[in-house]
Amino acid sequence: MAWFRGYGTPGAIAGQQNNDWYLNVLNGAVYELLAGTWTAEGTIQTIPATAVQSTISLQSTINWAQGFLGFAPLAVGTGSEPAITSANMILQTILNPPFKWRWNRATQTFQTSTSTPTQDYAVPVTNFGWLENAYLSGQIELDPKLTLSVDSSVDRPVHIAAQLEASGQVTFRLQPVPPITPQYTVTVNYQQAAPVITSLAGTWAPVPDYLSSAYSWGFLSLMRDYFGDPRAQLTRQIFVATILGLAEGLTEQERSIFASAWLGRDRNEMIEQMTAQLGERGRGI
Repeated sequence: MAWFRGYGTPGAIAGQQNNDWYLNVLNGAVYELLAGTWTAEGTIQTIPATAVQSTISLQSTINWAQGFLGFAPLAVGTGSEPAITSANMILQTILNPPFKWRWNRATQTFQTSTSTPTQDYAVPVTNFGWLENAYLSGQIELDPKLTLSVDSSVDRPVHIAAQLEASGQVTFRLQPVPPITPQYTVTVNYQQAAPVITSLAGTWAPVPDYLSSAYSWGFLSLMRDYFGDPRAQLTRQIFVATILGLAEGLTEQERSIFASAWLGRDRNEMIEQMTAQLGERGRGI
């Protein structure tokens, strides 16, 4: 007996034998191979998305951080700066590569054309951040690329790229070009883009409350940088250690690059970056 897993309903799997099992990781459905046919046997219960709470507001984080800064004002004027920009920088850091979070993962599917070999497929996606992985018909993993060239060869696709994004659609390019038969169902797993915090009442969603230590230390490190607090470097070290301790599936190289990027930053460079962003917000850019 062996276990297989994939994204979608199982089809023929190399090496399968009767009494093998298959798990559809998209919905927890479990199948057993009986007399050569995958037969649904039930569902493994999963935690519903509503169980992941994101209720902590930026104002709550400001209240906490002010205790480390002599209760200095962190949200001045109608723009509530530098708090708003700093919070968005930390949220984007947490949700951008290389971090892959199960609570920020989303899935989209599309089918290849059965009328003419087609390389590009425009799919309605409004929250696309970056491509994590993709599968053909639930089992054949595709190799994600940043971009792909136009191709005329027709064969089972091997590579996929999120080639273009515009007007609420992401164009996925396959290479080689899939034939009209068989028709493939392409399952794309992606990390969602970071939303924009626009007010002090805004929350840190989609980051769950139980990970609040990560963004709290990150936010405090930027505030200490902003006010010239010499303890900023120590706070950045705590932030890096916290987020890397919470992250899963990172390679040692990815961990090293992230740590170097944050711990190697010069304080003046970070202040200049924050100041430039504040200026752009003030000019409405």
